Amino acid sequence: MTRKAFHLEFPAGSLPLGQPPVSAVRMGDLVFTSGVPGVNARTGELSADVETQFAQAFDNLTALLAKAGAGPDAIGLVTVYTPDRSGRAFINKPWLALFPGDNRPARKTNHAPLPQGLAVQVQA
Repeated sequence: MTRKAFHLEFPAGSLPLGQPPVSAVRMGDLVFTSGVPGVNARTGELSADVETQFAQAFDNLTALLAKAGAGPDAIGLVTVYTPDRSGRAFINKPWLALFPGDNRPARKTNHAPLPQGLAVQVQA
């Protein structure tokens, strides 16, 4: 099985220090993503508003999956990373927008240090 990488491009210097490149890897019918931040991929802006970062992270995830030839319906598990429990309050709005109905992927939330300024990263 061959591996093919896809990248979501951000303006130079816009990802917070310590944030690795945002990528997806396709192996056959499977697609795996790195941590996808809530940074606007077009402008490089990192909003101070946590709700905006959550919505942007899920938009970026959708764009990255599209580059790899997949979509939200192909996701089996989403891991949401937040620095602390306060981020949990912002997950459901973009989650339900991306996954309407009852046939949603599994989801888990982990609390971990994130690069400065980031309130969320999502991984699928």
